[in-house]
Amino acid sequence: FDTTRLHYDEITLKGVFHFTPAAVKKAYEILSNGKINVKPLITAEMPLKDLPKAFDWLARHMHQRYKLDVTVQIPRSLRHTIESASVLLFTAARELLLNVVKHAGTRQATLRLRQQVGAMVLEIHDAGKGMNATALRTPGEHQGFGLFSIRERAELLGGKLTVQSVPDRGTRVTLSLPLAQPAPPSSR
Repeated sequence: FDTTRLHYDEITLKGVFHFTPAAVKKAYEILSNGKINVKPLITAEMPLKDLPKAFDWLARHMHQRYKLDVTVQIPRSLRHTIESASVLLFTAARELLLNVVKHAGTRQATLRLRQQVGAMVLEIHDAGKGMNATALRTPGEHQGFGLFSIRERAELLGGKLTVQSVPDRGTRVTLSLPLAQPAPPSSR
């Protein structure tokens, strides 16, 4: 999969930037016509079967850039999952590890990917400051855009995001995604 999607802390936008249909269309035209060489912006491309390698790369990147030591736990026997789930697993892992860097007050985290019946499960755990997880259940000022975005994308794929945290005892975020694409809602 393509790791070109950057975290918002890793890029700087200068000038006025609006997501208008005309601006998106113009950006698409510029990129698709090759007017801008985007090759230097792409950090890596990996096939879906290489998701464990992508997580290993992410762990190294988090250590080099943020001094966060990430223990990666992935069994060798993982089955393939749908592309949209793999992309979300990777982008969610990156966002959640950045949350550890920004909020947990610790330099260690664990990334665990496992398969259970019908689902691929990603767990990010830290033993940092923790937080009041019940505040995250209410959308608004207590829930960051990152968690909200991950939860919304997970639900679109038929998945679920849960956050368990205790102040001064750490946080565990679990993202569970189905191995197969959910059926579209009936239009009766």
